[in-house]
Amino acid sequence: MLREDPDRLVALSGRTPEDVAEIIRREPEAIHALLRAVKGLRAEELARIAAGIEKRRRAGKRGPVGRGPRPAPRSRSVRAAARVAATRRTGGPGAGAGKADSPAPASRGPRRSTASR
Repeated sequence: MLREDPDRLVALSGRTPEDVAEIIRREPEAIHALLRAVKGLRAEELARIAAGIEKRRRAGKRGPVGRGPRPAPRSRSVRAAARVAATRRTGGPGAGAGKADSPAPASRGPRRSTASR
């Protein structure tokens, strides 16, 4: 009897296991994104990720692993446009009743003690 992993033998023959093909047919975009995300990882890292997912599955946990998806970073031009829009809403830099408009407290100078007079 062969002691080789059946998935490895199927892959060496240039085929895809039927259960894997079904997953790809059901969620092609997600599988493609997943494969691109793990591209370049070593086999040990992939095995560790797979083991973590299996552990969560056995524990009955569902949902994203980790903290969930991060928001896409905003490009510099989007940040600049947001800054310009905010400036227009407030009437420009320095407009409005902010700290820039309030007068600075008057300086009284050093306080002198009245006891020594």
